[in-house]
Formats: sequence, structure tokens, C-alpha cells
Amino acid sequence: MKSHDNSSLGLRFAPVLARREAELRAILHAAQLAESERADGQDGVTDFKEISAENSLEVVDDAKGNLAAHDLAQVLAALHRLEEGRYGQCLDCGNMIDEDRLTALPAAPYCIACQAMHEQGRTSAGGRATMHLTKGNVP
Repeated sequence: MKSHDNSSLGLRFAPVLARREAELRAILHAAQLAESERADGQDGVTDFKEISAENSLEVVDDAKGNLAAHDLAQVLAALHRLEEGRYGQCLDCGNMIDEDRLTALPAAPYCIACQAMHEQGRTSAGGRATMHLTKGNVP
């Protein structure tokens, strides 16, 4: 695990997050344009195959748009944490997130342990993910 501090993380990841924000905004803009084009071009579709193909494309485009919107929310939250000097700190346990994890997922809000707990849906009563390691319970 590489050690780091918030200021060095900010210098390294601010441009990465800003680029990702621009990419996601472009994806969402393109999705909005595609949606308006589909709405304008619906009169010409008469064949059941065409209707089926259009519906399939619409489902895929909606999924892409939803994913881009979710990712954008995560990136904006990461940029907000960066501005507050909390970027790189796990939102649950407060420990620093491993730099390799941030390199792979710059908007990651949780360390690996807390993320695993979120994915399993287990959190303590206080809302903080906890990981109990015992001799027979090592992940």
C-alpha cells in the first residue's frame, strides 16, 4: 500500500477527475440528443423488426445514460471531497484509500474493506462499515 496525503492526491487526481467529468457530461449530452432524435424520428418506423431494434437501442442507451449519470454523481462528489481536503479518505472508516485503488477508480468513496461491506449490504447500526476478522474469518 502506497502512503499519500490529501494535498499530493489533489495534485495528482484533480485533472483526472476533471477529465472524467467532461467525458461523462459529453456522454449524457449525446444521450439526450439521441433521445430527442428518436422522439423526432418515430413516425418513419413501421416494420416490427425496426420497432424491436429501436426499442433495444433505446434500452441500451437508457442504461448507458443511467450509468453515466451515476458515475458523474460519484465524480462530482469526489471533486467536492477534494475541495474540502478529504479526498482519498474512506467515507465510512476515515482511513486513507489505497492509492492503487484510487488510480483504478479515482472517484472511489470507500476503501476496499468498506466497499466489500457495502456490496454485501452489511453495515453496523451507526452506518459505518465494520469488518470483523477472526482466525477463521479472513477474507
